Amino acid sequence: MPAVPSATPGYALLGLGDEPRPLEFVNILLRRRRLVVGLSVAAALVTAVVSLFVPPTYTATTTFVPEAGPGGRFPAGLAGLAGQFGVALGSDASQSPQFYADLVQSRELMQQVLLARYQAPGVPAGAADSATLLQILSAGGTNSADSLYQGVKQLAKLVSTDVDRKTNVVRLRVDAHDPVLAALVANRFIAYLNEYNAKTRQSQARERRKFAEERLAEAERDLRGAEEELKAFYQRNRSWQQAPQLMFEEGRLRRQVDIRQE
Repeated sequence: MPAVPSATPGYALLGLGDEPRPLEFVNILLRRRRLVVGLSVAAALVTAVVSLFVPPTYTATTTFVPEAGPGGRFPAGLAGLAGQFGVALGSDASQSPQFYADLVQSRELMQQVLLARYQAPGVPAGAADSATLLQILSAGGTNSADSLYQGVKQLAKLVSTDVDRKTNVVRLRVDAHDPVLAALVANRFIAYLNEYNAKTRQSQARERRKFAEERLAEAERDLRGAEEELKAFYQRNRSWQQAPQLMFEEGRLRRQVDIRQE
């Protein structure tokens, strides 16, 4: 007697050429509702466990427009100050926003931000700053130098910048598991950038004053030299008005004196 093919009761068998119909899917889901419910509950439990162990991340965003130096170029002495932060500075004003974006990402500025004190998460609002960002991040490390190195690496992952080339607007973003801490760190970056600008303007004023003083001293030396040369000419040539060549030489020396007096 030939074998009769059989199917599991309650389940429809679909051939390779058959197109599944919505009702068939619904029928399968209904008959396997325990499995569907179990998977849903398991997914909810996994999500709950993950949310307990992985706190949410908050992002503080701030924008600013860097100030370029006079004439669309960086102020004098800015390159020297920038070198202290490990950032190479170009003279083109179009590089100004990118320069400040790079300055935010520099190791020296990040170290200052890490060593500054902040209101630690969980501390009541208005309380005094209680810990450095390095302590809050728990960067680890075998010693203080290594801890600071690890902290810079960790902070670099939490800080990002981008530059709008059309408007020269720099956008700074700081991520943290606490919204207040994210805002405090972002504001600290801006405060250090403002401090940097103030030092730049002071350095520019000092260099301008130094340049003016040096130019004035040089002009006085040139004037005295021209006057002494004219004086020596008169002493050597008391009858210079009677010789055309000496008259020409006297005129040349006097013009030098006049030019240096201007």
